[in-house]
Amino acid sequence: MAITQSAQTVCGDSPEILGEIYQPPVNVAIWQRVLRSAVTSYSFFLLEQNASFKIQQIHNISQIRTLLRNSLPDSNEKNVFIEDIALVVEMFSLLFESDEVGLRLHCVSGAPCPAFHNDRIPCRLLLTYHGEGSQWLDESNLNRDALATVGSPCLDENNIHNIAAGHVVLFKGEGWEGNEGNGWVHRSPPLPSHEKRLVLTLDLPPK
Repeated sequence: MAITQSAQTVCGDSPEILGEIYQPPVNVAIWQRVLRSAVTSYSFFLLEQNASFKIQQIHNISQIRTLLRNSLPDSNEKNVFIEDIALVVEMFSLLFESDEVGLRLHCVSGAPCPAFHNDRIPCRLLLTYHGEGSQWLDESNLNRDALATVGSPCLDENNIHNIAAGHVVLFKGEGWEGNEGNGWVHRSPPLPSHEKRLVLTLDLPPK
């Protein structure tokens, strides 16, 4: 497993890298992978079929495939796309020992979250299937005090990181115990309103 690491970020080409999120210094773990061509093809097909597509439900992981089969339009690549999501959901479930997951798969237009921010959640999985991935700041390029003001927390606009489509990102938010004031800082990529993205997010259900 190839791993690169900075102060709070780990990246690797194997799914085992996601387990590093439990290490206290780690704020974000990125599984760097290349999507299968059938998954890429179906993602584009889905956006072409329904530019306002959205699924948002808390579901038992045993029902994820049924939910997707009933919600997604038919295509030769549909089952391959469903299996890719099911793989990611099952990994998330095993990692956090939860039989339920909050799943959102939706089309995103433009930049719905244009400002750098952190989320008040324990942990979230983020995966862009089509289009530009989220942008984020590491600590060396971040003024956290500016998050509470109208100013930008980014110190150097030329040193903003981009998440590639297909990469699986697991990040801690403000709600992770012991991570208060240290949540991952990110934003939607600045895109024209006519450009579409297909994004999957997974969250743990509320306790």
